[in-house]
Amino acid sequence: MRKDDITRLVAIQGFSVARTEFSREEIQVETREKEEKLYHKKRHRAKVMRKVPKKVTYLIPRVDIYLQRDEPVYRCSGCGRQYYTYDHCKPYTARDLPYGKWKSVWIHFDKVYVNCDKCGIRVESLGWIDSR
Repeated sequence: MRKDDITRLVAIQGFSVARTEFSREEIQVETREKEEKLYHKKRHRAKVMRKVPKKVTYLIPRVDIYLQRDEPVYRCSGCGRQYYTYDHCKPYTARDLPYGKWKSVWIHFDKVYVNCDKCGIRVESLGWIDSR
């Protein structure tokens, strides 16, 4: 699949896909399965059903999508003013909804902190993710 196709699939305004990584993620789930045990005591036999904890490991398809900005425009989350410069940025990872067979989807991008004249240093406002 080409990058521009994945960019259209993700459809996040102002961002495009820089690269993608496809892998498998190992998840351990603890389940309780029924186990039948036969007990023998002198002249009696007893059949006992009980639930025993058991760890099951699943391998699920995972995709990591790395985004880059199309334009250097940042919006203050406090007052909504637009800026073309920023104070600092931090890498951020967000979980997304599954895409087809990829059940574990992670989106990676840089979260920008704007030095607003009115509000001070605030995280940028993005419409598609919570600003906290």
